[in-house]
Amino acid sequence: MSTTELEPPRAGVLGTLRESATRILVRRRDPAEVVDRPRLVVIGNGPVGHRLCRRLVELEAFYEVVVFGEEPRVAYDRVHLTKMLETGSADSLELSPREWYDESGITLHTGDPVIEIDRNTRTVRSREGLVVGYDRLVLCTGSNAFVPPIEGVDLPGVFVYRTTRDLERIAALAKSSSTAAVLGGGLLGLEAAAALRDLGLQAEVFERAPVLMPRQLDEPAAKLLQKSVEKAGIGVNVLERVESIRRAGKALELKCAGRKGRRFDMVVISAGIKARDELASSCGLKTRPGGGVIVDDHLRTSDDDIYAIGECAAHRETVYGLVAPGYQMADTVAENLASSGPESRWGTFEKGDLSTALKFFGIDVVTLGDFLHDEEIDADVVRSEDDAYRKLIMNRGRIVGAVSVGEWDELAQVRTAVTKTRKIRSWQVERFRTEGRIWDEDAVERVADWADGAIVCSCIGVTKGTLCEAMAAKECGTVEALSACTKAGTVCGSCRPLLADLVGAPVGKVKVRGAVPLIAASLLAVPMVGAVAAYELPLPESYMGTLAEWDRALTDSGWKQATGWTVAGVTAVSLLLSLRKRVSWVSWGDYGFWRAAHSLLGVLTLVGLFAHTGWRMGENLNFWLMATFLTTNFVGGFTGILSGMEGKLSGESARLARTWRPRLTWLHVLTFWPVPVLLVFHVIGAYWHIN
Repeated sequence: MSTTELEPPRAGVLGTLRESATRILVRRRDPAEVVDRPRLVVIGNGPVGHRLCRRLVELEAFYEVVVFGEEPRVAYDRVHLTKMLETGSADSLELSPREWYDESGITLHTGDPVIEIDRNTRTVRSREGLVVGYDRLVLCTGSNAFVPPIEGVDLPGVFVYRTTRDLERIAALAKSSSTAAVLGGGLLGLEAAAALRDLGLQAEVFERAPVLMPRQLDEPAAKLLQKSVEKAGIGVNVLERVESIRRAGKALELKCAGRKGRRFDMVVISAGIKARDELASSCGLKTRPGGGVIVDDHLRTSDDDIYAIGECAAHRETVYGLVAPGYQMADTVAENLASSGPESRWGTFEKGDLSTALKFFGIDVVTLGDFLHDEEIDADVVRSEDDAYRKLIMNRGRIVGAVSVGEWDELAQVRTAVTKTRKIRSWQVERFRTEGRIWDEDAVERVADWADGAIVCSCIGVTKGTLCEAMAAKECGTVEALSACTKAGTVCGSCRPLLADLVGAPVGKVKVRGAVPLIAASLLAVPMVGAVAAYELPLPESYMGTLAEWDRALTDSGWKQATGWTVAGVTAVSLLLSLRKRVSWVSWGDYGFWRAAHSLLGVLTLVGLFAHTGWRMGENLNFWLMATFLTTNFVGGFTGILSGMEGKLSGESARLARTWRPRLTWLHVLTFWPVPVLLVFHVIGAYWHIN
């Protein structure tokens, strides 16, 4: 292995591997000493190449692995490239240290890209002249930043936003700059704009399409995002086609079609990607006219012993520009390479997950499932508010996709529903239209209650079962440890609250609409119920005269009829408000408002009840009616207090509130059921007695 040329593998090694599924893997300190193993060469050491290597190690695949990387550093996290600005170093972005490759028996060559593949001799040659033979080859060459064919893109001060080196050069010029233009308003463009803002520059985004993120968002969602971007101090220019970039003194002048030139200190191009397929094309592999190495469902190229994964691969005419589909591809190839079974049992890659979950300028932007409408759909169901936009994509009554801009506390359940294409009822659709919610507030599950196959981290496909296994097998009792063990939460980070819920860490506060009046009314209800018992106690003689007069007034026949029917009416209205949550076809108005109104009416019924009874429990039937009604209000008061306080609690107290609130809610409902029956008998008895 120390020579400049590695001998091509012996003929028949691959055939021997296929025939002998029971051979034992022997791993030694020096990979050069490993014998009788076919060699797998991986070209590219980005996130997808690293994912492939990690899965091969986990599966103990029977290969000697040699990796070539173009950049001088080990694989790093491109998604969080802007974090480099916080630390001033790219080391924090490393996915695995160099020692990991050595310990795993992987030979890593950094800063030495492969420049030639010879399929006849089954060898690759690097820029430094290293020649290595292969039995299997995986192309993970990724992509380059797409640079539009406009005048001036090669001028000094014009950058692409792709690698740590790009960010280092941008940061260096930013020290003497104050303004910057970003060409491209997609995911990468907005990320670049955020980085420039963090560097202290006044940035403006130029997008050719009518909206930001045109590949992911429709117009209403994009408008809400644009409002947030502009609020963060970043200019947005849509429907702007840049025709040229020219030098104007020390500045760069952007000329857009039909407009005067605008001057900026630097220009950053982040307008998409272009698959790097030149190496594959030069060795005769089939490529797509629009870019990308053509692969089948096993991710093999036109040469059965060469695979392509990630942004360089074109699967079913699609080149994926996200890391999640690349990870899916890497897992598929690793599992098939590690398999000793026939090809008919190999796993296949059918479609990449284009879901995204990012936070731009303080606002969450999430797309799930078939948000692009690639499949036939029945309808889009939209709920739009001033600070939130939510859309469900439906097919035959099932959720196949979703788009969200802003806060949505049901996202975890929506993600699971999209993954499993769950059916939702017509009344749930109607509730979503009117409230923006699909499920009852009490139906929000803890992650621990999810099925093992439920996806927690959609970026890299980590399931709840995988997380639980990691927690059981390793010391992963914190969010950070669990994330390090499984890589969940290392891409966009939006699933970290779910990890916190799973490990029992503070998840954060829950927003409760109408919390203040709900708590106030509930705090009044509880002591008012206790006041009845207090009134029944013996009182000093000095009070008896006044109370006797009050009691005579309350027992007047006309007064009792008026107060009795008032109490019955208010109770009926309060019951109707409670149906807002309990009955599927009742879906008007905001639930938080009606819940607060329900609690306030509950207090009014207590006031009316005291006026009607003279603060007496009564006897026989009247006693049981009074006891039942007071118990219902007493339990309802505590339920309201927990519901309102839930948004103000965190940690163990919040979890206790979430546990006991639904139990008290149902107890409140159960204690009410005898009231209508007892009330009917009370009315009949009262009028029979009057007559």
